[in-house]
Amino acid sequence: MNRTTLIASLTISVAHAMPAMCQNAADLEARLSSVVKITLPGARQGSGIVIDVSNDVIRVITASHVVEPSGQRAGARPLDRRPCDALPTVRFRSQPDHPVTASSATCTDNLDFAVLEVPRPTGLQALTPFDAPTSNDSSVRSSVVFLGAPADIWERSSDIVVAWNLAEQNQQSPSEPPPVCIGTQSQSGRIEGGYSGGAVVGAELGLVGMVVQSTGAQSFLLCWSAIEDVLQRWQIPQSQISHTQRTSDTSGVRFVGPQVGSLREAARNAVRTYRKALVERDRTALNAVYKNVSRSSVDALFGDATTITLDLYQCKDEAGAESSQVSCAYKMDVSRRTGGAKPDHYESGDPDATGTVPHPMIFNLRRDSFGWQITRVHEPAPTTGKKQ
Repeated sequence: MNRTTLIASLTISVAHAMPAMCQNAADLEARLSSVVKITLPGARQGSGIVIDVSNDVIRVITASHVVEPSGQRAGARPLDRRPCDALPTVRFRSQPDHPVTASSATCTDNLDFAVLEVPRPTGLQALTPFDAPTSNDSSVRSSVVFLGAPADIWERSSDIVVAWNLAEQNQQSPSEPPPVCIGTQSQSGRIEGGYSGGAVVGAELGLVGMVVQSTGAQSFLLCWSAIEDVLQRWQIPQSQISHTQRTSDTSGVRFVGPQVGSLREAARNAVRTYRKALVERDRTALNAVYKNVSRSSVDALFGDATTITLDLYQCKDEAGAESSQVSCAYKMDVSRRTGGAKPDHYESGDPDATGTVPHPMIFNLRRDSFGWQITRVHEPAPTTGKKQ
């Protein structure tokens, strides 16, 4: 398979500062325990992600260019699996002054990807697992965080809203949805080179993938679906990747029935992003997922609002390859500086015995090269949707 079919690119552009959207600080700090610093003689350094822990061995994934000074070997016959050119040293966050030399390093010529086996250090603290992503298909823009160990520190980027794009369509199976990562545009600046091999995570997305290249304004990511394909083919355990199914209950958007195929789940994520942007009064994120919304509408809603709550429930959807419609019952409160003691309250009314919602909020969505976009939101008229 062509190497570029498994790499997604993202463009980072500066936007207005926005509230934290991705994960809380405690969650991110815990997951930094599963990010390692990788060093080769000659000052080359990067990051890695712990994907498996056993009694005596820890397995780490990273970018192969981090552990091979010369890069992919010119003129050599491409091999799916071979020993890397060197054995790097690995440092864990809880034991930064105790480097451990990898006992083995396996590279592939098909991707910028490597797996290291490292003897488990004595007294190593517990490592927090990463969540597997919710979707492998192209999805909507969302907030992510980069976790890495550039220079001599372990750190996380601020929340970044990124716009993902595939480097190239799958040449062998053009009809097969290629492994696409998730995002929109960004509020943050430069990602340093030491992040290569580091993790890209999102609160509702899980472990989106691994950084393989960054130029500051543009970064390249190896999607988790591509990584998982290699790990399964090589029979590498993944005890540090949690596949526990997450529900949408905590996002304030509840769908009827379980999670579905990646296309529909990606469309659902657009509605989740819309709801999150609304309650956080985040114009940048709202415009990213709903470009057709007028500035006057946003001004009218956000202008003097102090808090907005929106609960979308009993949501039903129909999704094709290029378009989708989502219909939800809802309850919404808007507290305003110029309003009275009680917030403005809107609601659809609860579903009847047949499951029909009297005045639902309806989302029309369309899929483009960047993922799913909301093209229109049908809201009930205040006379039907508002309770005094």
